[in-house]
Amino acid sequence: MKRRTLLLLLALAVSVAFAAWQWLRPYDWSPDPAARYHIVHAAVERDHSYLWLNLFLERNDQVSHDLTKPVLLLTADGRELEPADTTLGGDEKSGTDALGFRFWLQEADFSGPLRLRLNDGTLLVRKQSGTPGVNKGTPRYFTSSNW
Repeated sequence: MKRRTLLLLLALAVSVAFAAWQWLRPYDWSPDPAARYHIVHAAVERDHSYLWLNLFLERNDQVSHDLTKPVLLLTADGRELEPADTTLGGDEKSGTDALGFRFWLQEADFSGPLRLRLNDGTLLVRKQSGTPGVNKGTPRYFTSSNW
């Protein structure tokens, strides 16, 4: 009985450590500080033969987003895509604390890594290649760039 309890406690500890690791790890270990923001999570949702890529970002420091500079998603084949929708979060006192971008992509756009050009920096959105498995109408969320 004592050995069984010890094994169950060990399994519980390993499970809690893994859950904490998944919850607390950053999206990217070394985001570009010139971008002024870091990616919190990405979501992909299928819409017929196209896919929506939604990115949610939070500010790194006190400097807010420069609205005069374009935001572009860079695909592996060299295409530069503008967001179909942009959401700004924050208030007058603190400025823009959060950003949301929505991109309309073809399956071919997922053929390699994706990067986001923002302010004067570039953020890694995705390291892998291939279309992520997503069902129509059900978004799939990613909390790291390894998808």
